Amino acid sequence: QYYMQGDADKALDIYGELSNDLRAVPLIHTNYFGLLLSTKDFKTAKKYIQRLSKTYPNNIYYQVDYGMLLSEQLEEEEANKQFNRVIDQAKEDQYKLRVTAQYFLSKQLYTYAMQTYMVGRRANNQNFAYALEMANIHRVMGNKGLMVEEYLIFASANPSNLNYVKNILQNLLTESDDLQSLETILIDKVQKKPNEPIY
Repeated sequence: QYYMQGDADKALDIYGELSNDLRAVPLIHTNYFGLLLSTKDFKTAKKYIQRLSKTYPNNIYYQVDYGMLLSEQLEEEEANKQFNRVIDQAKEDQYKLRVTAQYFLSKQLYTYAMQTYMVGRRANNQNFAYALEMANIHRVMGNKGLMVEEYLIFASANPSNLNYVKNILQNLLTESDDLQSLETILIDKVQKKPNEPIY
């Protein structure tokens, strides 16, 4: 409320007080941490997020937020290491993996969300795992060719997905260049797998 009125200092004081009560942290964390970053109070942010990371070492959100703090401080190499640690911890657990990727997406860290799904795909040893999720990330990032590839993987994993994929590609690929690219991809697929009717 105070932050909306432009009174960031007052809001920071109130959030700071509330952050001492661990029961309040889930309610204030997003606003408080975001405010600390936007006001560039990195010292307080670091102390706060390290305390949470120590108290809740398995909480993905706090681990990713610590990486975001490092990134805001232009410590890109350390941020990258932190994000990779989070991905590595989540790779064996499908639920954790999805939560991690979704949190990266919510923070617009698309590359790390994609990396999370790729690591999960390798860990599960399934080439079609997370195809729909990865197609959506490619769509957001504007990688149409890679998006099409993932939608085709999704369709070939289960033929009942074919109509969904046809509809979505029809909606997303409206330019003649896009359609030409799709045609090229499909011709290539048919040549490589002539007995695969889906293409």
